[in-house]
Amino acid sequence: MVRKLDARLDDILAAAVGLLSSGGMAAMTTTALADAAHCSKKTIYALFPDKDGLLAAIVQRQAETVARELEGGFGDEAQTQAEARDAAIRLGAALLELLMSPASIAINQAAASDASGHLGEILRSNGRN
Repeated sequence: MVRKLDARLDDILAAAVGLLSSGGMAAMTTTALADAAHCSKKTIYALFPDKDGLLAAIVQRQAETVARELEGGFGDEAQTQAEARDAAIRLGAALLELLMSPASIAINQAAASDASGHLGEILRSNGRN
């Protein structure tokens, strides 16, 4: 059951990124998202309380990539210089992948075009930790 929910969440988040990429925030209506994710609006509302929650989930999902690299590469154990270098290279690659991914580009473009600054605040508050 959890795997099915995770797969549904992945589908919805991927569809949301696709809509953001193609048409920005204006394209990301609940109806369009339900169509793109092949689910009902009810499913979307059950998983995300509102659009802010959905956007926060996209940002958090992106940030998890770097967090995994940090946890895996820079643990408490003593490392050789070569191991530390390799870990830093993996972290740099993960960070670059995060910053240049379609999801990151889409969310940053949408935040840049949001005159209210609300989306930028979601990005700041959910992406840093």
